[in-house]
Amino acid sequence: MNQKDKIKIIIALILVSINLITYFLIGKEGYTLKIISGTSLGIWLLTMYITNKKS
Repeated sequence: MNQKDKIKIIIALILVSINLITYFLIGKEGYTLKIISGTSLGIWLLTMYITNKKS
């Protein structure tokens, strides 16, 4: 497994765990969960762009 894949897996696990913790603490109707989910999506897309960019 190369370094880029390890970075993607680590970031994905961190983002999913943050989303799950927020879901269980606040609930799915919370405005905070929507903000965190949108931010997580943005971070994931940015990660994919940076790691897949050709040097």
